[in-house]
Amino acid sequence: MESDSRPTGFRRIFSRLRIAALLFCAVAVPTKVWALDPPMLISVTPADGANGVGSTAPLVFVFDQDMDTTVVSVPSSTGFTGNFSIVPSNLNMFGTWGADKRTLTIKPALTVPLNITVQWTLNPAGGFDFLFYKSATGVRLATVSGSYSTDLASVVPKLGSSGPADGATAVPTNSTITLKFDQPMKQKAGIGGAIHWTGDRLDPSKFIYAWTADSRQLGCTYSGGLPTNSLVTWALNPPGAAVTFESQTGNQLASSTYSGQFTTGGKICDPGPTAFWGSYGIAKRSNFRQISSADPVEDIEPGTFVFFAVIANPAFGGATYTSGSVTFPNGSQTNLANFANLSFFESVETEAELDAASPPGAYTLRFAQTGQTEFVIPMTLPVNGPPVPRITNFAATQAVNAAQDFTLEWVTFTGADADDFIFINIFDEQFKVVFHAPDGCLPINPPATATSIVIPANTFKTNQTCSVELVFGQSFYSSTNTVSLMSGYGNILRGNRFNLKTGTGGGGAALPATLGEAHLLGNGHPAFDLGGTAGATYAIQRVASLEASTWPEIGTVTMDGTGQAVFEDTQAGSAFPQFYRAVAK
Repeated sequence: MESDSRPTGFRRIFSRLRIAALLFCAVAVPTKVWALDPPMLISVTPADGANGVGSTAPLVFVFDQDMDTTVVSVPSSTGFTGNFSIVPSNLNMFGTWGADKRTLTIKPALTVPLNITVQWTLNPAGGFDFLFYKSATGVRLATVSGSYSTDLASVVPKLGSSGPADGATAVPTNSTITLKFDQPMKQKAGIGGAIHWTGDRLDPSKFIYAWTADSRQLGCTYSGGLPTNSLVTWALNPPGAAVTFESQTGNQLASSTYSGQFTTGGKICDPGPTAFWGSYGIAKRSNFRQISSADPVEDIEPGTFVFFAVIANPAFGGATYTSGSVTFPNGSQTNLANFANLSFFESVETEAELDAASPPGAYTLRFAQTGQTEFVIPMTLPVNGPPVPRITNFAATQAVNAAQDFTLEWVTFTGADADDFIFINIFDEQFKVVFHAPDGCLPINPPATATSIVIPANTFKTNQTCSVELVFGQSFYSSTNTVSLMSGYGNILRGNRFNLKTGTGGGGAALPATLGEAHLLGNGHPAFDLGGTAGATYAIQRVASLEASTWPEIGTVTMDGTGQAVFEDTQAGSAFPQFYRAVAK
C-alpha cells in the first residue's frame, strides 16, 4: 500500500467495504527477553535447490526451538513487506504453525505452475518489527532464503478447477463447461471420448471441444444449448476409455478420479462475449439517497464516495499481471495493492472531497507481468459527469401492488451517448437480488436514453420493503483490443438509493450493519464489534478479495437490545487479508 495524499480515504474504504483482516493488528510480544541464542532453521522441505517438486507441495520449516506462534504469517505483496516472501509473488501462499511450536507450514492456495523456480524468504528486509518471526522468548529469526524447482517430467497431471462449480444450479443453457489442468496437456483428436457425459435429453455427440493456446484448459460447448432443467454429470478418464487425458510429458490423468455435476436452468442467458475476460480501469462513484419526491441528497453512509483503479486477471487462461500503478493529474503515482487482483481504493465523505482527490484530467494506468514490458494506458477523466438520478414517481414506489406490473420512472440522463449506461438493482430484506437490469436472461437492457422500466408482477412480495439503486454511468474510456483477453473501462458513476414498499411495507429492512474495530483474540481468531437494528439477525460473510463474485456465509449474529453484537471468526485460519460484511437476514 503506497503512502500518498490519500491514506485516510483508503482506510475508510476498508472500514466501509468490510474489514481487511488484520494485516496491521497488534500482535502480543513478550514483556521480557532472555539473552538466548536466536532461533535457527534446522530443516526445510522441499530442500533448498530441490527439483521435481509437485504443484501442490507445501513449504515446511522446522526450527531448533519453540517459536512465538502468535505471530501471524503475512505474505509480502506489491508495496508491502510481510514476514515471508514468495517469488513469483502471485503464488498466493499462506502459513500455519504446528502444535509442536517449531514447525511452520506454508501452503499454496492454488496449484503452483510447473517448470518454474520458486524462491522463498523468511523475515525479508524492510518488514515491520511486530511481524518478524521470532522465538518464544522474543529473539528474532535472522533473514533466511532458499528455492526449489517444479518439474513437469515427474509430476502426474491434476484437474485444477472446473466450471460450472460442482453442484451448481440454474446454470445457463448456453454455458461452456471448462476443465482447467495444472500443466499443459496433449491436444488429442477425439478427446471427447475421455469424458463420460450423462443427462436428461443430453447427446454427448453435440459437444464441441477447444483447447486454449497453453494447452491447460479445455472448453466443452454444447451445440444448440444444453437441455433445460437437466442434471448434467461428467467424469474424466472413465475405465475403458479409448482416448485419455495425458500431460505433454506422457503422464496420464488418474482414472475415475475427477467428476462433477450441475443442473441447468430453464432459460438461456447471454453473459456476453467478454464475460470471462479480465479487465482494467478507473472509476469514481458518488451515491445519493432519495426519501421523497424532492431531489436526492448525498448519502451519509461511510464509503459512498469512492475512487478506484483495478486490474482483474482473466478468469481462465491469459496473462497474470503482478504489478501496476495509477498516476493522477498532479503527477503523483500510487502502486496497486496485490490482493488477488491489483487494486487501489479511496473513500471520502462528500462528493466535493471526491472531486478534489480525483479531479478531472489525465490519468495513466500501468500494469505488467514479471519480466514483461508493461502496458501504459492513458485516460482522460472529464470535467462533467452524469446527472444525479431522481425517481419521478417516488410516491408510487411507496405503495406498489406486488400482483401487478410496476413501472419505475426517472429523470432523463442528459448528455448521454451510446457508450453511457444505466443499471438497476433491487434487493429484498435479506439483501438478495430480486430484480436487476441489464439482465441477459430475460433479456432486459435499458439504454442510457431510457426514462422508465417495467418490473414484472410478482417480483415482490406483499407487505415488503426493498432497497433499490439506480445508477447513471458515463463512459470516458472503453477498449476490448488494447490488451489480449482484457476489457478496459473508465467510468463516472452517480447512484440513487431509495426504499420501495408494497402493501404496508412489512417491518421494513433492517439498518445496514456497521463493523467496528478488528482485533486478534488470544486464541488467534479475528473478532470485531457490530452495530445494527436491535433484535435483528445478520449473516456474516467473508472473502479473501474484494473482487470476489460471491460472499460465502460463515456465521450469524443477533443484535442485542441496544443494537450491538460481537463476532468471532473461528474459521479464518492464518491466511490474510480477509474481508467481511454483515447482511441483514
